[in-house]
Amino acid sequence: MSKKLDIASRPHRTADTLRSLLPKGWYVDSQEPILLSELHVGAGNVTEPDVVVIRGDTEDYTDNHSTADTIALVVEVSDSTLRDDRGLKKQSYAHAFRNTGLSI
Repeated sequence: MSKKLDIASRPHRTADTLRSLLPKGWYVDSQEPILLSELHVGAGNVTEPDVVVIRGDTEDYTDNHSTADTIALVVEVSDSTLRDDRGLKKQSYAHAFRNTGLSI
């Protein structure tokens, strides 16, 4: 299924806006894997959110994925996946981030 152009551009626009607002010591990643030890979506515990704000910089994660304790914000942009994103994925994120202070 092809993405609608407007939906396809939203993660990029969101990431660009967040980059302009973040203080030093945080960075924005887009559609890259994050490791959530208790996430049960699909075939494992790695998911690729549309946009994520992570503590540190990209060099900190050359050998490992970022994890729940280094993530400040997860953004999922939905259109055709809205039901899944608001259902199982939201519940899985809430469970994975339950001890971090991140609001779901």
